[in-house]
Amino acid sequence: MKREGKKLFSKLTAAVSAAAMTFSLIPANVSADTADTAAVQCVGTSDFEDGIGKPWKVLTYSSASAVYDVKDGSYNIKILSHGNGDRSDLQFRHEKIHLEEGHTYKVHWELESTEEGELDTYIDSLYDMTDDDFVYDSSNLIWRNNKDSFPEAWTVVKIEKGKNSFDSTFTANRTIDDAVWGFEFAHSWKYGQFEAFPTDTVLKFDNMSLECVTCGECTDSDKITCGWDKEDELGVVTPRSDVRLNQLGYYPYSVKRATYATSTEKESMDFQVLDEKGNAVYKGKTQPLGFDTEAEEYCQIIDFSEVTAQGKYTIRVDDTENTYTNKKSGRQYEKYVSHEFTIGNNIYKGVLSDTMNSLYQSRSGIDIEEKYITSCDDEKNKAKLAHKDFYEVDEAYLQKEWQEPYSYYYQSSADKKTPIDVSGGWYTDEFMTKDIVAGANTVWLLQNMYEMSLKNGTADKWADGKTMNVPENETTGKSAPDVLDEARYELEFMFKMMVDPEKDSIWGDKYANFVYHNVENAYFYDYRETYKNPEKLEKVRVVTPPTYAATFDMIACAAQAARLWKGIDKEFSEKCLANAKAAWESIMAYREKWDVAAYRSTRSEIDTAFTPDNGMGSLDYSVRDEAYWAACELFATTGDKEYYDVLSAYEGKNEEIDTDDAFGITSGFCATDFYQYSLNTFDEKNTADLGTMSLYLSDNVSAEDKQKISGNIKAAAKNIVDTAAKDTKNNYMEVPYKPYCGDFYIPYIMDFFIGYEYGSNAIMADNAVLLSYAYDATGDETFRNYAENALNYIFGRNALGISYVTGYGSYHVNDPVSYYWLNELNDSFPKAPNGVMVSGANGLISDYYSQGTLIKYNERGGTQKKYADSVEAYSVNVMAPQWQAALAWDMSFFEDNVKSEPSAVTTTTNTSTTVTSVTTTTTVSSEGLKPTKSGDANCDDSVDMGDVVLIMQSLANPDKYGVGGSDKYALTEQGKVNADVDKSSKGITNNDALRIQEFLLHKVENLSK
Repeated sequence: MKREGKKLFSKLTAAVSAAAMTFSLIPANVSADTADTAAVQCVGTSDFEDGIGKPWKVLTYSSASAVYDVKDGSYNIKILSHGNGDRSDLQFRHEKIHLEEGHTYKVHWELESTEEGELDTYIDSLYDMTDDDFVYDSSNLIWRNNKDSFPEAWTVVKIEKGKNSFDSTFTANRTIDDAVWGFEFAHSWKYGQFEAFPTDTVLKFDNMSLECVTCGECTDSDKITCGWDKEDELGVVTPRSDVRLNQLGYYPYSVKRATYATSTEKESMDFQVLDEKGNAVYKGKTQPLGFDTEAEEYCQIIDFSEVTAQGKYTIRVDDTENTYTNKKSGRQYEKYVSHEFTIGNNIYKGVLSDTMNSLYQSRSGIDIEEKYITSCDDEKNKAKLAHKDFYEVDEAYLQKEWQEPYSYYYQSSADKKTPIDVSGGWYTDEFMTKDIVAGANTVWLLQNMYEMSLKNGTADKWADGKTMNVPENETTGKSAPDVLDEARYELEFMFKMMVDPEKDSIWGDKYANFVYHNVENAYFYDYRETYKNPEKLEKVRVVTPPTYAATFDMIACAAQAARLWKGIDKEFSEKCLANAKAAWESIMAYREKWDVAAYRSTRSEIDTAFTPDNGMGSLDYSVRDEAYWAACELFATTGDKEYYDVLSAYEGKNEEIDTDDAFGITSGFCATDFYQYSLNTFDEKNTADLGTMSLYLSDNVSAEDKQKISGNIKAAAKNIVDTAAKDTKNNYMEVPYKPYCGDFYIPYIMDFFIGYEYGSNAIMADNAVLLSYAYDATGDETFRNYAENALNYIFGRNALGISYVTGYGSYHVNDPVSYYWLNELNDSFPKAPNGVMVSGANGLISDYYSQGTLIKYNERGGTQKKYADSVEAYSVNVMAPQWQAALAWDMSFFEDNVKSEPSAVTTTTNTSTTVTSVTTTTTVSSEGLKPTKSGDANCDDSVDMGDVVLIMQSLANPDKYGVGGSDKYALTEQGKVNADVDKSSKGITNNDALRIQEFLLHKVENLSK
């Protein structure tokens, strides 16, 4: 059988579909044992009555295509085209079925067809199937075409127009853990000339049953070996609680808000915050906001910022009828009760360490050893996580020109005479690609995280073994910060990827010291087969041509490393700077080719040899931002005028954004090449922000330029905050993000897209980096709060109520896409370690698995729910090192900046000082003052979310943010008068903050009335 294609958007023209479900707070008296006493069902879904298609899925290959959905209790497939001649070009199948040798099974299936035709159906081991479907050892046949023996099994099943029903039995002749039940119906026979069904035929599958009679008759439950696990959610996610919050918790003096999300509109309700003993420590009312289009829920805000005491809590909403029962497991959940969360100073304990450990486990060129795996508490799984490197020696052949990946020309364009050693670095995707651009983005974040720690005086946390555990502690003999050691592992690989004219007869003559773009496989490897049958795989690796982007990215990272390693390892520091300068000199000789206008209409207008397709249907049309980044890093390290002249002349890609030039920050719409209407800052193709942020930390930058940089950082961060706050239809989770909105052409499907995009979690994590810089530059708590909101979303305050980081939260993801963490498919593989953040919700679904969960990417709205937790869901569940690094950066920053102990409010008597609770209202009068602008609490002559935040901070922590507080941005007497907009009570209360929010949402026309 053929393998699925590699890249994210390679199948966007295929039809797609899905649905969702899961579970939550489990009553102790509910039994999950609902097994059929007559037989044990071995498939995950039989009747499709609940609208769930998984684990059944439709596969299309070659030019074959179909559209499909689950509706009216059947799985419906409409054939659009039949492919190039293989019957297997159209398939409907169910995987991961367990069969036990000697057990007897009953098979039943029904099919209603609009036309007569024929198909081939089989039950066998997925990994025993070959590209030649008819090459079978008859002694090993399990079941085929309702038969279990030859020659009868060769006869295809005839399908009549209308309803068809089939029954058969068989006895398994061997045990199989990963059997597949499949149907193939593109053509009438292998390489046949005739179509199995006419075009536009609709096939409706229903009542698909595979029951083990032997296990059904067994009276000893310990001996029942067959049957689908009723707890297997099939990667489909349904919130276990409708109180959506950060499942890890909140800092004592942070703004603490949750969203109560329901499918129907409801009035304001009472809620309570309960401590571990069930005592109510706070009571309040929810604030209805309306319908969130992308969350596809009616949302109400729960504000509990006044709870500051450290401890464990839950929130209970007075909506006791809101329960959910999992039909398969029988578990019932009280969705009006939140997951348990913590209020404290160490809510993210372990996340930074575990997130960094995932980078070690992504290393190429070494065996992954158990003693360095610190992100797994399960000793058995830790042993599985340790493994030999896939390539004993990672050698690859130079590619002569850019070609479409995995095509004949792609493979033949490689010079297979002399391979080069490309060992080392990180695998940057599930196909063991090692991409320089992704690696550089990661290296910068790690090194910048360390540089920010130096600024904050907390760099000692990176001392050997303190936060991380890496082999360099034992192998180098030098004491270096562990985070720099991890970044160095990728840097050394980058240096191997520099064009060496003595070894490269293709590119060496003209492009010495340029950097090859990546290393990848010449042939597509199905990750399910990678480790199961490695001897069958052709391990041919290709080094793609050098590019401007890869070269500039290496220069930037090497120059950045040079200043950080100075004083730690002089020799390596000098090596980094020498490589950066050599590559800079080489690439500047081609300036007239790369220093050109940002946008072009066709690929022919650019230097095609050096501008690769990034595998997602888009090109990096401009490398000016990469050149700016490289110049910034060289100047920050050397202070040389040569680099300053280049960076100061930079003109950004986007004329519409004032801050997108030298010393600027790109933030807002039209910010990227591909996601042209995204609200994000930096990514792999938009790197100017990285250079500006490095300049912010540099002592070589003048005071005048520093002022520009700080101002631009603030302006860009404010743009993110204001844009997010004004999104009154899609952002009741209050995240620093706005759904993609713009042209996105998919033939016959759509020409315009609105919704969450690929890597939405990563965009939020990256935006949190910029917001944290803005907080560092200004001290404005609004920026810190919105950075926290990004983390709140990632750890559970989202439409699915799930933590997108493995191992963290009561209800978290488990199965990120991986080349090795394949336990979902086979128990012999490990589960993913803790601390892995996945890409997240994405309205542009393209993988077969997510399509099989019936997520429809061509439907508007609800894209925050378009996610499936499976190693096969590569549209939504990908892990990438640069995203891990962004999460690590955020964790490190908050460790350094939001760890203050709670301050008590004291009242003094004649004999003692006693601690009292923080008051919930401020009633001090300000005689003689009148509002200058109603709602303008921070007196900046505008009414926005910053005013809401300041009001809540003044209530939660009056010593710091109340009138006369210690913070320089504390509430003033005038601000207090401006903030008092709720006329139902005197003084400032939470109702004032809520009324301002209603004003921002256009629910209140005037704050002065």
